[in-house]
Amino acid sequence: MDAENTHQVFDWLWTSGQLSEKDIACLPALGIEAVINLALPTSSNALPGEAEFVTRQGIAYIHIPVEWERPELHQLVQFFGTLKVFESRKVWVHCAKNMRVSAFIYLYRRLCLAESEEASVHPMQEVWVPNETWRAFIRNALSVRSNPLYSFEGDVPKAARPQFEPLEVIMIDKGFADHFATDWIDSWNRHDLDRILSHYTDDFEMSSPVIIKVAGEPSGTLKGKEAVGSYWTKALRLVPNLHFELVTTLVGVNSITLYYKGVRGPSAEVFHFNQDGKVTKAYAHYL
Repeated sequence: MDAENTHQVFDWLWTSGQLSEKDIACLPALGIEAVINLALPTSSNALPGEAEFVTRQGIAYIHIPVEWERPELHQLVQFFGTLKVFESRKVWVHCAKNMRVSAFIYLYRRLCLAESEEASVHPMQEVWVPNETWRAFIRNALSVRSNPLYSFEGDVPKAARPQFEPLEVIMIDKGFADHFATDWIDSWNRHDLDRILSHYTDDFEMSSPVIIKVAGEPSGTLKGKEAVGSYWTKALRLVPNLHFELVTTLVGVNSITLYYKGVRGPSAEVFHFNQDGKVTKAYAHYL
């Protein structure tokens, strides 16, 4: 593999720095069914068009962009949830240099698998010694009283997170999640763009591998109702028979994941909410 700092953690989990196009072509032979990317699309060694390269191999692509200077707990929760979704399948997780990833894997092994410190430090100790920002993030995550794969019980004490703003925790109600899912699916099936956009904040961010192709945005992310609305208008024109069928709704902390069948087959979309019940960030995933 061309990717630096490549490590196999379990028989189903590999981690590394940035994958090359050649690396991606090798993944099917390893039985990889999902690639999770924690790097920013603006990283110096990011691979343009990575989402398309991965999905062309028949592999699911999930992008959780983690800012190097400001990792956030909700991203860790999303990462844990994604690994849960792909349980019993082979997964490759990467970032730019396997620093973000190895820290997330350390926390996954400690918090979700309840492994010892000695076991959990692999592969982080082989890759790097976390700096103060990441040490604070790790302390913050470990201080959470309950497993973040399932819920947060209250706020994290300020003393445990000196590098971060207070964590806004929104416990999503199942009734709200079901109502949102029904209305969101129906809005799309009616091709009612105004109603679709009413679920989002004015400055929300939308990330999708389809944005790269349809909107010509290499990062795969658009921001704001005007930009995303224009993209969706074009998408609806390109697919006049667009129709979604809801499969199931999963509830997280600050987030909901909808699994549905669409024109691209099985699909998943993750929505992050503010306290007003509006979507601030959304991430679409396809096979």
